[in-house]
Amino acid sequence: HYTLDASRGSAVAIRLLKDYAGTVIVDGYRPYEVAQLANPNILLAHCWSHARREVLPFEADPRGARVLRIIQRMYRLEAIAA
Repeated sequence: HYTLDASRGSAVAIRLLKDYAGTVIVDGYRPYEVAQLANPNILLAHCWSHARREVLPFEADPRGARVLRIIQRMYRLEAIAA
């Protein structure tokens, strides 16, 4: 489902997801967490691309590099499974 709205605020997320039950892939934006509080039937699954973007500044750190390698492996597994 895709919806365009002038706002990305919590009220919009709550309205769109009020009757939904299941998994919603999200970008980590706070209104989705607020919508989940309003509807406990929602399970939030965070997007790997957005998670990767948060780790990129730490690529020089061994822990950051490890996380990026794990994400890369996930992408490869997804490509094989597709």
